[in-house]
Amino acid sequence: MNDAFKQDPILVMPGGGDEFTMVGSQFFHKVKSKDTNGVFSVIEIVTPPGKGVSLHVHEREDELVYLLEGEIEVTLGDQTMKAVPGVWLYCLEEFPMLSQALGINQAGY
Repeated sequence: MNDAFKQDPILVMPGGGDEFTMVGSQFFHKVKSKDTNGVFSVIEIVTPPGKGVSLHVHEREDELVYLLEGEIEVTLGDQTMKAVPGVWLYCLEEFPMLSQALGINQAGY
């Protein structure tokens, strides 16, 4: 392996990562892109019922979402769908996306 691209192992324990709140949801920045040579980052989001991530577009990166708990309604472009635990979605950069927690339980993704 070329040492210029060598990645050290990263371990983040449950509850770990830098925590912040935005639009009523808790965000846990588990792995920052600076720790992966800009290859990827990992954020866990915990969203109360009725809250979510507003319409947004990533200008420099793709987005992968894996639903851990609860249910969310996801809109990708002009397509809206319900996601349940175990569903993952991949959204290319510059593609509009939004999500909202459904039901009476929080959603974690």
